[in-house]
Amino acid sequence: MEELEKQEVEQKPEKKKKKSVLGIFFSRNKIGFFLIVFFTLVANAFAWFIYSQIVSTEVTANVKAWNITMNGEHDGVLEFTLDDLYPGMTDHTETVMIANTGDLDARVTFSIHSITVMGQTYSIESGTYLNDPAGLQAFVDSTYPFTITYTTNTNVVQAENGQLALYFSVVWPYESGDDAKDTLWGENAYAYAQEHPGVDMLHLTLDVSVTQIAS
Repeated sequence: MEELEKQEVEQKPEKKKKKSVLGIFFSRNKIGFFLIVFFTLVANAFAWFIYSQIVSTEVTANVKAWNITMNGEHDGVLEFTLDDLYPGMTDHTETVMIANTGDLDARVTFSIHSITVMGQTYSIESGTYLNDPAGLQAFVDSTYPFTITYTTNTNVVQAENGQLALYFSVVWPYESGDDAKDTLWGENAYAYAQEHPGVDMLHLTLDVSVTQIAS
């Protein structure tokens, strides 16, 4: 019994001694300890960053490139102007090329956004043809003695440098077949040209809609 109590007495100082040694180590090496923790955290964060970058790169690599370019394009629209209009005028024609330098085919469509003829403007942004390009197009086709057309050789632009051609034209024959319209608009054109020298007589804006065709 005495021997057991003696062993317990001898062991207690030993445990206390171990605790005090550990405490002394931390108290003397606080800076070193925090440096080790700091560099460990930084190393883990850096490893996660590298991992994230690798994962992100692998995901991005599967995204198809997408690029459509147009000559004459501005903010998703095409604009055409004509400085003179009169019966029997030489046919006015323009061509706009649309190229697809991406990895996916593209479907391209056009719709009228606004038209100004001799100072009179009609638009899908307000008025009778608000958000109604089909209605505005019907009005243009039925109102004037001259014809305004915009046609394309295809509505799909192939990937990797495929091209689409848009042909714009204004035609006003000397006799359109409607004498009343020819007389009215012929006189209007002459008067407008006299009163507004140097001002465009026609300004047409087309909206361009481009959609990807999934492979």
